[in-house]
Amino acid sequence: MYIDSVIFWNTVLSGIIIGLVVGGILGGFGYVIWKKQNDYSKRQDAYTSFMNSLYILNSLILRLYEQREINKDFVDEYLEKSNGREVYKTYLDNSIKFTFYFGDGYNKNSNAICAIFLKITTNKDIEMTYEELETFLLSKVQIYVNIKFK
Repeated sequence: MYIDSVIFWNTVLSGIIIGLVVGGILGGFGYVIWKKQNDYSKRQDAYTSFMNSLYILNSLILRLYEQREINKDFVDEYLEKSNGREVYKTYLDNSIKFTFYFGDGYNKNSNAICAIFLKITTNKDIEMTYEELETFLLSKVQIYVNIKFK
């Protein structure tokens, strides 16, 4: 009778321990998979919001550059009307988020675009024609388009 009781409790304890071990292993695998998916999702979110603000800022830069030659007061009026400064702030916020997930290697491209925007909004001279500026901005955008997700 005593031996049957010991065998019963040993069986119960071994079943519990095996269940906990298997559950821990499955939980660990589940956590690793969830973590990878979550990181990928956050990286993709940072990428899409950054690219959206990049395209908007590029079109704003080209519009301002094109109209600046015609009307010197156009820049300030257009920035007020189109929330251009808010677009720039959004771009900077998304750029910081992008840099966090993809590394500092892309900062110089982002800084170059910011420098162009600031030169245009402060009416400083840019030593480029409209076509050269458009090519320059497209080359910077192409760097971001070619990013591979890991």
